[in-house]
Amino acid sequence: MGARLNRLELARERDSRAGCRTLRYAPNGVLVGLYDGEPAGLDTDGGRWQTVCEAHAHVISHRSLELARDFLLAPEEWCEGCMAGLDACDGAEDFSVLPLA
Repeated sequence: MGARLNRLELARERDSRAGCRTLRYAPNGVLVGLYDGEPAGLDTDGGRWQTVCEAHAHVISHRSLELARDFLLAPEEWCEGCMAGLDACDGAEDFSVLPLA
């Protein structure tokens, strides 16, 4: 994985992404985002709120913001790449998982 972003860089990156509410590092060191799927242009059939593993481009939908927040810090429970202990996929560290606003 690449160098970790500091708080200011994370805030700037969050603000540059449509629908992004939070970007943070999970305890396993992976950058995870919480998105409002509607302004982010994501599929909201499974729920409006999206938790995204930025390292592996894995997205999980939630019906409530509270549930999405619960999943935010445990990507190893829902991201297949994190479960398998894989390194970041190509381009993910360059924040190419979701389009910028």
